[in-house]
Amino acid sequence: MLKASFLLNEASPAPPEAETADPAAEDGLENLVYSIYIDPPKRDKSKSKKAAAPPRPANVSHGYKRQLAGDDAEASIRLLKIPPGKHGDKLKCELVYAMLADHPRYQALSYCWGDEQPTVEIECDGEPFLITPNLASALRAFRRTDGETVIWADAICINQSDVAEKNHQVPLMRRIYEECEGVLIWLGNDTPDGSCASAISILQKLAGLVSTHGHDVDLVRLARQRRFKDHGLPDIGSREWKVVRDMVERPWFGRTWIVQEVVVSPAATVYCDAAKISWQDFQDGFLLFAARLLPHRVDALPSLLAHAQAVQLMSTTHVVAKYPKSLELLTVLSNHMVAQATNPRDKVYGLLGLYEMAVGKMPAIVPDYRDDVAKVFTHAALEIINTSDNLDILSVPKGATSSENMPSLPSWAPDWSDSTLGTPLTFKSQTGEYAFNYNAAQTHANPRKAVVEGERLLVVSGHKVGQITKVGAPADPYTGGKSASTRVRAISTMTRVLTTSWNWEETVGFRSGRTYATGCPIAEAYARTLFLDDFSKGFTAADVQRSWESRKVFLGSWSMIRHVGPRTIAALEWWENRLPFTMAVRLKGKKPGEKFQMDAMFRDQFTHMLSRRIFVTDNEYIGVAPLCAEVGDCVFLVKGSRVPIVLRPGREGRWRLVGDCYMHGVMYGEQFRAEECADIVIE
Repeated sequence: MLKASFLLNEASPAPPEAETADPAAEDGLENLVYSIYIDPPKRDKSKSKKAAAPPRPANVSHGYKRQLAGDDAEASIRLLKIPPGKHGDKLKCELVYAMLADHPRYQALSYCWGDEQPTVEIECDGEPFLITPNLASALRAFRRTDGETVIWADAICINQSDVAEKNHQVPLMRRIYEECEGVLIWLGNDTPDGSCASAISILQKLAGLVSTHGHDVDLVRLARQRRFKDHGLPDIGSREWKVVRDMVERPWFGRTWIVQEVVVSPAATVYCDAAKISWQDFQDGFLLFAARLLPHRVDALPSLLAHAQAVQLMSTTHVVAKYPKSLELLTVLSNHMVAQATNPRDKVYGLLGLYEMAVGKMPAIVPDYRDDVAKVFTHAALEIINTSDNLDILSVPKGATSSENMPSLPSWAPDWSDSTLGTPLTFKSQTGEYAFNYNAAQTHANPRKAVVEGERLLVVSGHKVGQITKVGAPADPYTGGKSASTRVRAISTMTRVLTTSWNWEETVGFRSGRTYATGCPIAEAYARTLFLDDFSKGFTAADVQRSWESRKVFLGSWSMIRHVGPRTIAALEWWENRLPFTMAVRLKGKKPGEKFQMDAMFRDQFTHMLSRRIFVTDNEYIGVAPLCAEVGDCVFLVKGSRVPIVLRPGREGRWRLVGDCYMHGVMYGEQFRAEECADIVIE
């Protein structure tokens, strides 16, 4: 399930992954279609390519006049003073030193470093200085022709080759963006056809609708009345809506540092070349677009990561403005797990300022770029454990290869560099309330136990309630390693959904008609499991079961959907990328109530199931676990954890954490036995 979907439930769900198949066992037609359209033979052009020149060293010889101080009373920063010039003139600047306590006047730049190498040479303090092309385009855009420009830009204003300076400047970042006159958000240069400017224009007009009619303005009604043009908007079926998608997929939205930069700013403005929009108008326009239009224009939905990043950024902006004291370190880190950072340490360091603002004091974590990444993440986990009265940290989702990416990291310490789209079952709302009322270990009557031994072993108390004997296909949106660019496609997404559903029903024995362990029919237990026993959207478990009757043609034992493999999915995506297919709203009347309800059920189910897989235990319980769950893993109820956790046998009687899970029939304390609890050592 996707964090952002709890904040924007109207948005379309992310597609689950198709079941991995053996290419040799696939139908010959699939192989033929794939070889012709998806992966045709390519001529080797390596002999005709010139070897790429090695990147130039970046500013190793630039002489900063003095090192910056980081003590609160003596906190100093460098500012970039840019003399006036025309757009084509060479960039020149002068570094000036200032004390934050003196409240200097400047604007702070928020931009994307990305994977660009510093290849553009400017003149700084009379010496050559290399910067990235994106930073160069930003400085040119904001350089005035009639006076000096004073900007703070991290790549120049912090000596990036001086680790000690970085260590004491990073804790000042929140103050730097909080005390500036305004934040300049630079998305980059526009496309030749001006798509970014078009997107900003559309969002500005949507923001105008919000300003006039409120956030509940009914775009569907306006579409049916054919009144979009009255407000300067494209027709609901126009391809022009995709420019908004393309803009939100720009790299800036994926950076970890932008969260703090935007949230604490006194005023922020989004720029793309000459086009601009205030951050408030951008939020209003995009949220209206995402909530009211995207359910009818799935083809205009941004990539999964881009959509999650944008919505969560706006949510954090709202939380800090309305409920700043509700921010917890675990919540901040977990909610922005999808964000990216060139240096993985910044997945923690880049968000510490928000936590500091919430608790009113510096956290125990001290930024130190000399520490290895595993140590940084372990210290973050220790801070969370030491300041919490629960074990929600065990619920942080893991990707399928988390343990392989960082083997030295304890399994109970989240790998924040793993940008998984999953959501913990202990997810909290904007006001700090849990999204689900689970209480599997009767936490109110049984306080947690959490003892950390040697920064490597976590000792908790609990007991086993089952061992996994079957697992189903993963509901995983990542297709072929293209996670960042994965978009929702109507036909291929529905095909993935149906193939995964068929697999899951086979795994749990849905058609067996047996009675579940709790005494209810297996169909009811399965329906409740698919929705995590959450029916707050207006439909019931019985409604879900009735909907299955209409899908027999796809999910019956004789259905051909069971034979669909990844090459068929790839072929469908290839066609969808080239056909002008849209899911435009019907303009004549409303959808039938039953169809609307089925759409709502579809979105809700796969929002909840995203990045999970179905499982069955040795005692015939069913549930959903993380993607990396395997046969042989065990389900435990642990004091201090509101939800069951999945553990894998490790060395010398120890265990490794796989993640949280929903297991039907144990979520409300029905199976918890305090007298059976014993120490469990998680490594």
